[in-house]
Amino acid sequence: MEKTMFVSHGDKGGVGKSMTSVVMVERLLMEGVERLALIEGDGRNHDVGDRYQDVTEIRAGFLPLNRPGAEAANAVTRLATWIETESPDALVVNLPGSAGETLDDLSGILRGVCDGLGIRMVATYSLGMTDALTNGMVLSLKEGLLAHVDPANRAAVYPLFSGPKEFFLWSRSKDRARYPMREIEMPRFGAIASLGKMLNTPGRIVELGERGAPGWLIVDRINVAEWIHVAMRAMDPIMKESDDEA
Repeated sequence: MEKTMFVSHGDKGGVGKSMTSVVMVERLLMEGVERLALIEGDGRNHDVGDRYQDVTEIRAGFLPLNRPGAEAANAVTRLATWIETESPDALVVNLPGSAGETLDDLSGILRGVCDGLGIRMVATYSLGMTDALTNGMVLSLKEGLLAHVDPANRAAVYPLFSGPKEFFLWSRSKDRARYPMREIEMPRFGAIASLGKMLNTPGRIVELGERGAPGWLIVDRINVAEWIHVAMRAMDPIMKESDDEA
């Protein structure tokens, strides 16, 4: 795999940005990436960073990326500086809900840095069901972060834990043909008790599915192992570089 930066985007909390970041981290570890880095972009709620803080295979960093106005340029510059100085083989950036205010107007800078360093820039956008949230993604496709990502390297994420695909406006929007991109269906996790244990237990999810943790039952391990296997496979559309249009 060539050097790649994966950005998990979405304009609202609760749409699955963090879960997308976690699944991408697990997939990259499964792929055997040696220098894997994670940037947690939420200064207050860094759940993904906390999960992997004791995982030695990951270089984790915390960099607030919800800085509107004059501070936005400084935030993007700090991110670009971190990428160049740390030089990871793969980087996952977990954006906070309001990061569009910081990145959308300055994404050309980030794309230029990635091009200069030979890094493939990939972005996912976790969808919400409301028209307003879909319109936020369309705006990003027109002139924001997603506009600076090649169509084959960007993807809309349907968080199926919120409802079936057809419930999301994007699934039937005319803009789907206008703005080509990949699509990812993040599987729902039906066993609520097992889901709660997974969310509240730090560490690699693949390993939790194999060995569990104190207080876990065998069924919890099975539920987690089956879910993470399906979720990692869902990332196939953006895992490999491609010159094809989505």
